[in-house]
Amino acid sequence: MNNSQEVKAPRGPLALLVHPINHRSTTMRTDEVTHVLHYFENRPTAPRLSRTYKRRRAKTDEDPEGDQPSTNNLDGSILYHPSQGEFTLFFFFEMNCRNSQRITMILTNFISTANKGDDENKIIQLVCVPNDENINFSRTGSSSADICSHLSSQIDYWLLGYDHVNRLAIIRMLSVAMVPSIVVVNNRTGRIVTSLGVDAIENASDDGSGCKELLDLWRNGKSGVPIYSKLTNCVVS
Repeated sequence: MNNSQEVKAPRGPLALLVHPINHRSTTMRTDEVTHVLHYFENRPTAPRLSRTYKRRRAKTDEDPEGDQPSTNNLDGSILYHPSQGEFTLFFFFEMNCRNSQRITMILTNFISTANKGDDENKIIQLVCVPNDENINFSRTGSSSADICSHLSSQIDYWLLGYDHVNRLAIIRMLSVAMVPSIVVVNNRTGRIVTSLGVDAIENASDDGSGCKELLDLWRNGKSGVPIYSKLTNCVVS
């Protein structure tokens, strides 16, 4: 891949996501569970959110209940590392927030288009940070349509739970104060490209050209957010 190949060491908030096993000079801690990022693989059969956000699909043999995510440990499970992509998107949401549900569908379409045809190294890596303390992993991705289930039906992603040792530090470093929010970070530099990822992705056209244009802007360090959206956010804040 292009820019992602230049990543030699995680920087900024991305360094807080990388498991200690990937830090050469780091002494392993005994509280290993606190470094866990739950990884969800794409499951096309997982139920999706409808535009009314109320649809519930009936159980089928293709939707086994209780699918468990693989976790970041020493057993060969998939570990997060910024060298596997160009950008990391932090998606802050709340399960019962209707606007979070609406943004989820737009976000999954955008990431699916961006990562299309690149199975090994993704252009975009998604890290979800729910504002819900108790995420039921036996329910997530099973027969109940929710945000995480919809994400699983479209893309791969990591989920940063309340038990992660660096959760609060990441939230403070990214200065996130509301949901839904999407923060875009350049994997090579570790710098924040934009904290207004929701506006940037919403205003990108639905076709592939709009996605490519926005990615090119991010590669050049530009937010891709229209001026009127910036003004609106300044007034609100």
